[in-house]
Amino acid sequence: MEYFLVLSLFDRDFFRDHIQDWNETLGECPKIEKPGRPSHRLILDAYNNFRSKIMGRLQGFPDDEARLDYLDSLRECLINGLVFVEIQTPSSSDANEVFETINSRGKDLSTVDLVRNFLMEKSTSEHEKHRVNDAWRSLLDGFDRREEIEKFLRHFWVSKHGDVKSHSLYTTIRRDLSSHFDKRPQVYGVGAFSAELEGAAGRYAELINGSTGVAEFDAALNEIRAMSADALYPLLLSASGRQQYSQLQPLVEASISYYVRWTVVGRRESTLLEENVFSAAKELARGANLDGVLHKVLGWIPDDETFKSDFLEASIPKQSQARYLLAQIEQYLRIENDIREEVVLGDGKVHVENIYPQKPEKELKLEDHDDWVSRLGNLTLLAGKKNQAQANLSFPEKADVYTGSALLISSRTNIQELWDGQNWAWRVDGIKARQARLAEYALKVWPNGSHWA
Repeated sequence: MEYFLVLSLFDRDFFRDHIQDWNETLGECPKIEKPGRPSHRLILDAYNNFRSKIMGRLQGFPDDEARLDYLDSLRECLINGLVFVEIQTPSSSDANEVFETINSRGKDLSTVDLVRNFLMEKSTSEHEKHRVNDAWRSLLDGFDRREEIEKFLRHFWVSKHGDVKSHSLYTTIRRDLSSHFDKRPQVYGVGAFSAELEGAAGRYAELINGSTGVAEFDAALNEIRAMSADALYPLLLSASGRQQYSQLQPLVEASISYYVRWTVVGRRESTLLEENVFSAAKELARGANLDGVLHKVLGWIPDDETFKSDFLEASIPKQSQARYLLAQIEQYLRIENDIREEVVLGDGKVHVENIYPQKPEKELKLEDHDDWVSRLGNLTLLAGKKNQAQANLSFPEKADVYTGSALLISSRTNIQELWDGQNWAWRVDGIKARQARLAEYALKVWPNGSHWA
């Protein structure tokens, strides 16, 4: 048997097991290798898509003879109707350049594909090519989705070299690495870069999954994931290259306070935060002292007066960020009230509730509805999934739900102040008062630089 299509090292065996090695007796492929990479699932999706379309067409024919005629015509089209172009090049370097050029005419290759292609082009021995393949195998096996690999590659580069945008990442990597790889004698080559990439991939997977094995550090990493604070990963990736995870607790906590005070609550320009964090990551990668970088991060955290002012006016329409803020305040309240009972506050376990509802009855709707419905003083947490019909009930119909909740942020933060029972109306002053109460807790949950002094 001769295979006319041979895929890459990472997909070749899977493709044969599931697509090419058809067993006439069994009526199926052996399917020895299980799908373990995103590319494997794409192969199966493509196969199932073609299969369903062909089966759909076959059902439109009146008998088996007509179905066989259709399959014969499809086979004839595939064998004789497709045109293949062969391009011969004098060297592998030229081949890689043609490869990139042709692919850029249609849908662009991903940065991950382009970088691997570039590294294979620059490899000077079979050993270096094996090293590149080993690194890519760790990337493909270490992440569930292709987007995570793309994000890792950018964060890896940023952690060593400072900010670079996704659209120019490959160009920057190719230019900078070529300046090293083309030097003679070569000091830093493909093998060294691939080894760095492979080592960083393992640490990055632990950071984004909160699976370092250090409980307190993992809890902080889960906070980063909960509020989608991806900008912090390059700094932690850089720091973890030289320090143990247990030594990074002050840095991760300070970074979280910085992100919450600056971005989530303050709604300030995120570009400046990224520039600061990425430059700190670059400094660490080039030998800066961890304490010195920590001191810089502490200096960037907005002070208490600014944070409180921001918090008093904060609206948080993004559900994931609102859930994160309220869940952290809930944890603080439980510690403050010496309540040892654990509660699960993750997505799917609790939902964000608008006390003054998103769709109130017409006669109860506030004049500036949009200004108040997502204010933090109007948000709380309730257990279970959101029931939209219940969420839009008037306050008296929901009061028992709040007072009887096991979550302190619902039962002990004066939610009743939002409702004027005498005049049967919602109270804007009640939203403001509750937000001010939450602001006092927030100052302690996300402290400023003096906390670590």
